[in-house]
Amino acid sequence: MDLRMLLQRIFTLEIAAIWFMFLIVVNLSLESKISFILPYAWPVIGVAWNKGIRQGFIVSAFGTLSAAAGSVIPTHPGIISLTEEGLLVYVKLSSIAIGVTAGKYLAHRKMQQGR
Repeated sequence: MDLRMLLQRIFTLEIAAIWFMFLIVVNLSLESKISFILPYAWPVIGVAWNKGIRQGFIVSAFGTLSAAAGSVIPTHPGIISLTEEGLLVYVKLSSIAIGVTAGKYLAHRKMQQGR
């Protein structure tokens, strides 16, 4: 089995959901929360690259919900509401999915032109 097939099997919606549940448990059990975007972005990157933009958007929503469920957002309850900050997190994760999908498209197009 080559690396590409292995990555396509690893980055699925189910694995992303399990990862986000793990982040929820970690955030609820630790005093300091994981607010850095990268742990939430990795599943978005993998799924968007291997499965496409629609699944990337779905995983972005899972990531946003896991951040809210893990009490990572809202970071400033008096200044910004949970809805507003949740929307900002979703926009960040969705823009990562768009960028990854566009990068894959451009790489594929460049390979096609090189042949």
